[in-house]
Amino acid sequence: MSASNDFSIHIDTLLAITKPSILKQGSHTLFNGVNIDFFLTQANNLYIALDGTKYNSKDGSLGFSGNEDSVFGLGGTYDGHKRLEEAYERGATCFIVDKANYEINIVAFPEAWILVVNDSLDALAKLAQYRIKNTKTKVVGITGSTGKTSTTYAIASCLRSKFNVRQFYRTRTSFLGLAIDVLTKTSQSDDFLVVEMQMDGLEQIARFCTVTPPDLAIITSVNNSHVERIGSVDSILKAKLEIYNGLRDNGRLVLNADNSILHKWMTTQTDHRLFTYGLSPAFDVHASHISLSKSSAKVNFDLSYRNETLSTSLTLLGAHAVYTGLAAASVCLLNGLSLLETCDALRAIKSVPGRLQCFRGQNNCFVLDDAYNANLFSMLAAIDCLLSLPATKRVAFIGSMLELAEFSERDHHILGAKLAESVDKLITVGEAAYYAADEAREKGLPGNCIFCADSVEKAISLIPSLALDGDTAVLVKGSGAMRMDRITPHLLASVIGESFLI
Repeated sequence: MSASNDFSIHIDTLLAITKPSILKQGSHTLFNGVNIDFFLTQANNLYIALDGTKYNSKDGSLGFSGNEDSVFGLGGTYDGHKRLEEAYERGATCFIVDKANYEINIVAFPEAWILVVNDSLDALAKLAQYRIKNTKTKVVGITGSTGKTSTTYAIASCLRSKFNVRQFYRTRTSFLGLAIDVLTKTSQSDDFLVVEMQMDGLEQIARFCTVTPPDLAIITSVNNSHVERIGSVDSILKAKLEIYNGLRDNGRLVLNADNSILHKWMTTQTDHRLFTYGLSPAFDVHASHISLSKSSAKVNFDLSYRNETLSTSLTLLGAHAVYTGLAAASVCLLNGLSLLETCDALRAIKSVPGRLQCFRGQNNCFVLDDAYNANLFSMLAAIDCLLSLPATKRVAFIGSMLELAEFSERDHHILGAKLAESVDKLITVGEAAYYAADEAREKGLPGNCIFCADSVEKAISLIPSLALDGDTAVLVKGSGAMRMDRITPHLLASVIGESFLI
């Protein structure tokens, strides 16, 4: 575990980085800590005033959502400039404010510096860049259409076996959030900063890389998830490759070379900075002899690197978890861990809540909770995991897969065909999931075993009729906005306090 934040900055350095107009000179020359929330401001902090109304709706990656309760208490109606006096009362001794139309009563801040810039968010980002540049911390950036969160956790877990690691993850990672996290949560003693880089459009990952340029960048996959927002798979690839273009000098790009889109792109490149993982011996790191344990879906495999092979295992569920392990292994091996140390680190990885966790639920049934998000690829992998569990009856609660644009109907039909041959009962939630239900019926799943619910509440009401027991395995999965996660506690309800991960 890393030490607590130790960011401090001298006024001369602050002036050189932000290049402000000086509205008022203060009495302090060294500031300890940065804040954008007046309520959290402490003695001798630098307070950066951000105006949510200035950025609202311009870029979702900023984290402004138009209400008072969004990221760090900022929203589309919140203006940090209106809280300057409260921040001063709490101890701020330096303020950075926007040049815009603000009349500041400098008499109210007798001991403080007041610095005026064209864009206070840009000043915040420049300070975060300075912070990263002036530490020994290596940055590991992770992106991908699927698997990035599990991979982020796996990489951080494995590196912690040898290093001080700081991991940044939030459900909706934002540029604003990344900048303030760098300034408030990192430490000089951090060896690694592991950052998940999400996006829903072009130029967002590139923007993350301006603050935390990666020494190692990982792309887990490229597929049609979120194509509704971005327009095409080619655009998704272009957006993901922004992490490659944002690498530091001598940085490395680590690729899942089994992903067809990444493999095709890779074959057009001659860059020695590429490092590949997958199931082929032609790749830099590869897995072989993959098997699932008989009592659960946990995976065992052989890991190979530079003509050396050792056996290892993952407590993650499903054969597809091998790719999570391979990405983490690649990062370890590129940072000096031996193959033996890497295999040991892989065994210690724990599952991420909401991402393919298996519990014992009502009447000792298996509950496979993968409700965080969904696209066709993760759906099919979750169903394979369901099939591998030691059960004779299988039930699936399936929510719509969203943001698939013109692929939505096709992918739901593919999903329905897979479900027809895999489950005994199917409960769908959402309009798009009707396609999956129709296809499952068409492919032979009896109509009286298919239930189409128009809400999560309706799906929950069906649970008592399922006759769950120790021979039953239940999958809960759907896109995050479908809130399928609300179903899982009801499957565990009769054994709350006794439920456990298998």
